[in-house]
Amino acid sequence: VKNSGVPDPRKIENYIDFKEKYKEFIQLEPEMSIYLGKVYKEMGGEMQKSL
Repeated sequence: VKNSGVPDPRKIENYIDFKEKYKEFIQLEPEMSIYLGKVYKEMGGEMQKSL
């Protein structure tokens, strides 16, 4: 892993691998967006489809 200059809080002796974090985010994002939308609606929020 290239030294990003940012320590990894999970493994302090390593640096954050931003390419790997991006891949992890892309995999998790669809489910998280659905979940957060559901929570928002349960709290009384209204959602619209974007153009």
